[in-house]
Amino acid sequence: VDFVNHCRDQGKRIVHCHGEYDQLKVADVLHLREARTMGDVLVVTICPDATGSGGEKRTTFPQAMRAELVAAIGVV
Repeated sequence: VDFVNHCRDQGKRIVHCHGEYDQLKVADVLHLREARTMGDVLVVTICPDATGSGGEKRTTFPQAMRAELVAAIGVV
């Protein structure tokens, strides 16, 4: 939140993408690449491990692994 506010204070345009990013596909990478062209900063958030009703786990890989995978993409 502090980072986003700092960027806003500098007049930067922020683009936000959110998803599970459980099993990354080419379409996901293309989507993030296109989103990055729409602003100065791309912020990507990931669904938590327990995203189903009643804390039911819907993802195959843990949140930390999914975050590492998304962070490894150059445009993020």
